[in-house]
Amino acid sequence: MEYQFQAELSPEALLFVAADGTKMIFDRIPFVMPPKENMRFELIRELKEVIHEPFAGTDPAFIRYAGVEKHQGDLFLVRPALPEDPLPRFRTEDLETACQALLKIARLVGAYQQDGRFFEDLSPGMVRSDASGAVYLLDPPVLHFLGKSLPEEYHGVPAPEQILGRPATDRTASFAWGVLAYGLLTGADPFQAANAEERLDKIVRASVLPLRDRRPEISPALNQLVSQALEADPARRLSLEAIASRLAGLIEGRALRSDAEEARQYQTQSNANRQRFETREKWHRWMKKYGMATGIGLVILVALALLFRPQGMQVLNPKTPPLKVVRYYFQGVSKIDVSLVDETIYRAKNSFADMVTNLHVMNKAQQGYSLTTKDNATVSFEGLTVREISRSPEQAVYEAQYTLKMALPTQIQYLTRKDRMTLRPVKRIWRITDIRVLSKSERREKVTPAPAPASPGPAGLPSPSPAPAGSKP
Repeated sequence: MEYQFQAELSPEALLFVAADGTKMIFDRIPFVMPPKENMRFELIRELKEVIHEPFAGTDPAFIRYAGVEKHQGDLFLVRPALPEDPLPRFRTEDLETACQALLKIARLVGAYQQDGRFFEDLSPGMVRSDASGAVYLLDPPVLHFLGKSLPEEYHGVPAPEQILGRPATDRTASFAWGVLAYGLLTGADPFQAANAEERLDKIVRASVLPLRDRRPEISPALNQLVSQALEADPARRLSLEAIASRLAGLIEGRALRSDAEEARQYQTQSNANRQRFETREKWHRWMKKYGMATGIGLVILVALALLFRPQGMQVLNPKTPPLKVVRYYFQGVSKIDVSLVDETIYRAKNSFADMVTNLHVMNKAQQGYSLTTKDNATVSFEGLTVREISRSPEQAVYEAQYTLKMALPTQIQYLTRKDRMTLRPVKRIWRITDIRVLSKSERREKVTPAPAPASPGPAGLPSPSPAPAGSKP
């Protein structure tokens, strides 16, 4: 067909008139690197095959190209002109405007898939708008075919199932919509990575920082909607129909945003969430690089570090309930943890704080002398029960029954007690402020040291016992 040049609407869009008077737009194909002349014929032939595929949709916002033409050495995709041409790429920072555009796109893609064909990806470069704010979708099958030969803004993100070699389904388009929504609402790539391998790995795992952690003003409902579109498992993704229905409801109910105070409060949490997300990703990359065995070893080391918590690390906080404070007290005594015992009590009489301090000093001295812990004193509780007597915001009372067993190098001491423990908030943290001994009994058992083993004689035989006095050798 012959076309007559009329005007340059923009560097990327030229206005032509066909022989029958129809106005046509020539959209310049934005090749990153133009194809060589000997490859253009084959490219044009394949493009025409994609362009001429039948399509049952009738919405003018879904722009289909009618042909491909060469003009002044460049290749152009040809389409009927619209009253508001040229169509720049859709850009907005307004949340409501972006969601209106996303709703339109969900409906357009849903209509495209009604005849059994599936969308494979969407990209920001496909989304256009005119001066009135109307949103259009440039022929996705054609732009998908051109693929990596176009700038990055035209690159779609493959769904996890596509990376794994599985066929596309209607939920593949839901994932594509989720990727597009994430980009339009945050201006960020949901799967940003240092290299292609890491990026594909993040896509397969659907490892995405939630929308709200990038833009706290977004409501939890909108955050959840996009997250469900980006599920790694297609069966768990929302359909495009469900996406459009829920998004329309959020728009109509004005539920796209959190209120200003909620957004402000969430800002601090979002900063922490981003740090946790980055830490988790670093951990995943480390595990993938160095192997599971090394990772397990590291986990064990971390667990041991937590188990043998250094003295002085604070345990209690305003959210620690009084019953847990009591249990921390007995835990500190049994572990001879001076700092933990001191943290749980506040000027309480009849506590074991002095005993724990003395045992701690004695054990350290013994360990420094013998370079071993085998002779250290130990403490344990037998039959420990704690019963709540009363509880109010100002005071909590518990009754504890137990037998304390203290094992020393020369004896074992048993102390059976029944205590009434009173706790009160001290600087907003529950602490034991009084211990009343209701009953008490004690007993001791001597420990007989084990005889030292005989030193070996020649050839590993026991040394002979000394001969009785007066006997002959």
